[in-house]
Amino acid sequence: MESNLKSSAVSRVGAKGPWQLMPQTARELGLKVNHSVDERKNYTKSTRAAALYLRDLYKELGDWLLVIAAYNTGTVKVNQAMRRSGSRNFWDLQYYLPAESRNHVKKFIGTQYTFEGQGSVTTLTRQEATQQLPGSAMYVFYRKLSEDELNSARTVAVTGKYHSSVIARYTLLDIATFNRYNPDFDKVMASNNNSYELKLPADKMDLFVANKYEILNESVQVMGTESIDNRAVIGQVAAK
Repeated sequence: MESNLKSSAVSRVGAKGPWQLMPQTARELGLKVNHSVDERKNYTKSTRAAALYLRDLYKELGDWLLVIAAYNTGTVKVNQAMRRSGSRNFWDLQYYLPAESRNHVKKFIGTQYTFEGQGSVTTLTRQEATQQLPGSAMYVFYRKLSEDELNSARTVAVTGKYHSSVIARYTLLDIATFNRYNPDFDKVMASNNNSYELKLPADKMDLFVANKYEILNESVQVMGTESIDNRAVIGQVAAK
């Protein structure tokens, strides 16, 4: 972190605080920045603002390495680099970015490996993540939730043969809403790596937890029926 997480840190271009936010960006994120108050130096408020900023950048760019670059240099220069290089791949467009920004991304990757001993979805380009990570690690990319929905939701890790239609029925959710919260749920749960961070509105999660075992039992029956139906279809096609 360029600031060493010091609240008093100021960059040569005017970014300030532990998250090195520029004045206008901070204001757009809801922080007060004026002659008497500068909430960029407030650890709690600036951390929340930085998280929102990263979320918004990811919604726009869809690639964590580009997000880290844009956090350092702004989206205008990242978009210019994409146009000039003809690519959305950081490793292809990096030399169209300022040296400070491309090195910032590499420091981020190095820091992740130093602290975690390995990389993660945030140290890969979008294409690399899609190619290298299993479906169960990719569904988080496709959640389409508003800020209010995210703030009011709860998450529980589930493992086993759960089925979306059964969960939706017990939690009184329509299937379209369930799928917005939990994209590719049935695909992941039917795979060998059948674990998922189930996300639901808080009141719906209470219903899920209260009926968890009934939901699992019925889900197993539904998936068993689907398997039989699929075999029957395959048999009919083969007969033709």
